Amino acid sequence: MAVQNFDKLNNIQRKDRHIPYDEWFGDIAKLGEQEIAQRIAMARRFEDSIMTYLSMMRYSAESGFGGSYGRDYLHSQYRAIAYEQFAEDAYIDELADGFANDFHRVTKKHLSDDDDLLMLAGTYWFSQDRAMVTAENTVLDIFNYEEFLEALAMGYTQKTWVTMGDNRVRDSHTIIDGTTIPLDEVFHLEGGDMRFPRDADLGASDDEISGCRCWLEYS
Repeated sequence: MAVQNFDKLNNIQRKDRHIPYDEWFGDIAKLGEQEIAQRIAMARRFEDSIMTYLSMMRYSAESGFGGSYGRDYLHSQYRAIAYEQFAEDAYIDELADGFANDFHRVTKKHLSDDDDLLMLAGTYWFSQDRAMVTAENTVLDIFNYEEFLEALAMGYTQKTWVTMGDNRVRDSHTIIDGTTIPLDEVFHLEGGDMRFPRDADLGASDDEISGCRCWLEYS
């Protein structure tokens, strides 16, 4: 499974890298109000957990978060939040592993014993902006997979790739926009194959995943 680096996004030129939750999820045309609310609620749970983690990492020398404890905290929080709504699943477990390992590794990279704690708090790496970027991406990872499972269970036979249609859509995703294939086949992109947008299980590169807002229409 590809490691998903939410710190590497195709909309990095924005002053704030995150997109407000109501816009991020609300722009997905197929979602109703209740579905948007479910995703926003989960994103806020992830955001709160990540902010707690980042706060503890700023004091990692005293808290022990700089070692495996910080990584384990992220992993356990991911699973707790995801499995509050969905059944336990090997794919979600792999997502939790990748998220915890990568986010902890990147955070540690931007932390040193000589850093001023107040200065750290003002950087992107320890900011609410980073927590929100990560939360909104993580929620799409989970829901895109669960929607795929639901489509299989309901007997749908086809799927159509749909993009946001704006200037932040990757060229490789624009190329397959509107493409319909059988449900059990994969979409072939420049950076690898996917069963659904943000699918990390078939070796698709991070360049095809991070910040992706595409979705599928099932029929």
